[in-house]
Amino acid sequence: MADTSTSPWPEDFFDFAFVLAIDERLEQLKNMVEDEDWTYQHTTNEHPYPILFNYVRYTYRRVAEENKIALSEDGQFSCFNTGLVTPNQEPLYASFDTNRREGVQPCFF
Repeated sequence: MADTSTSPWPEDFFDFAFVLAIDERLEQLKNMVEDEDWTYQHTTNEHPYPILFNYVRYTYRRVAEENKIALSEDGQFSCFNTGLVTPNQEPLYASFDTNRREGVQPCFF
């Protein structure tokens, strides 16, 4: 089936952004957001917060499909609303710099 998407963004989060030490970043995110259990209770996984890992990937996919990723005027930065909130109900945005390495993901987290 042909891709009918008109989105300029890659479909997969990890094709969009290079994330160094993803599990450490997820732990930082977990500590910023409203309290939630981000682990599986009866299944093992390679990531300590597998629900949060999948949430970020699928949220990215949705905002990419809907073309809801903002790009700075100079093209150096991008961001999107994660749909997550702090304990004070403040929205959290994922923010990215342009990846300066060629032939890899366009953004760096």
